Amino acid sequence: MNRGTATGDLLWVLAVIAALWVLWLATGGALRPSATAGPFIKPPAPLGSGEIYSPDSRGRRTTTTTTPARAGTAPKPLNPFHSTFFGQVKIRAGTAHYEIQSNREYIELIAAKDLTAPLNITGWQLVNNPVRRTRADVVLIPSAVKLFLSGATNQILAPVLLAPGGRATIITGGPPVSNHWPARVSFLVNKCVGYLAEKISAMRLAPALPRACPAPRDEPWIERLDNDCYDYVRRLSTCHAPEFERRSDGYNYLDGRRDTLSSSCRAYLQEHFSYGRCIAWHGADADFYTKDWRLYLNRTWELWAKDREIISLYDAQGRLVDELSY
Repeated sequence: MNRGTATGDLLWVLAVIAALWVLWLATGGALRPSATAGPFIKPPAPLGSGEIYSPDSRGRRTTTTTTPARAGTAPKPLNPFHSTFFGQVKIRAGTAHYEIQSNREYIELIAAKDLTAPLNITGWQLVNNPVRRTRADVVLIPSAVKLFLSGATNQILAPVLLAPGGRATIITGGPPVSNHWPARVSFLVNKCVGYLAEKISAMRLAPALPRACPAPRDEPWIERLDNDCYDYVRRLSTCHAPEFERRSDGYNYLDGRRDTLSSSCRAYLQEHFSYGRCIAWHGADADFYTKDWRLYLNRTWELWAKDREIISLYDAQGRLVDELSY
């Protein structure tokens, strides 16, 4: 090979390398983002790791752990301030945004229908918006009785277990002040409480109790009644306890009218149609208890403002379960 030609070729190669080096420095050199981004222009999804990628403030890719999703729900990021029950119980405003009387002001807690087991919510905290106040009010969800008995003064309180799809109505005030109301405790609604609702209907209980007691025509032994009694029971309103009265004129009255029914019929009516007797006959029914709790906070003033309010629900460990603002 000619020596002059070889030297010229070497110089040409060195010149090309030098030009590429200058161009590399001009475009950022080792400080370019692509120089540290790894072998992929866009990182692949982390297969099987339960993680997703999200950009951080420096433009790189970081990973965020997600909680397992229940059926029909989107995955939620794991937040150290969120409860393990986050998203499983939701707050509804009820009358909070317009009612000022504590015994008529209430909110509702609604459990997800796909819960695998009831949630113990006794001891959970409800907090209002501190921006509107010198400090926030913090109230605890109370214990309650499952079987609400009439006339009992020492009913045993137990934790409130919110069933899948269940509801807890949190009333700011206390129970009705009435001789017809059994006890001043929180309770689980059953299918006989409509008898109580009738007794205190003039008090406009909020929220109203259901009026869906067992139908009189379906009561046991109705087929054994005489014709007049049978017809009377068939016409009897649901959740109505017949009222008997002996007046000074010497006659018996039933619901304000002269009573012409037999003594055995009156005994049947008294034995079957009242709150206590309804429990005695139907307390073992599979559908006796509902999923509706009535819980009283026993405050004498309103808890929730009409606007600019934030209602926060925290679990027993003080972690956020849900929040509602309006």
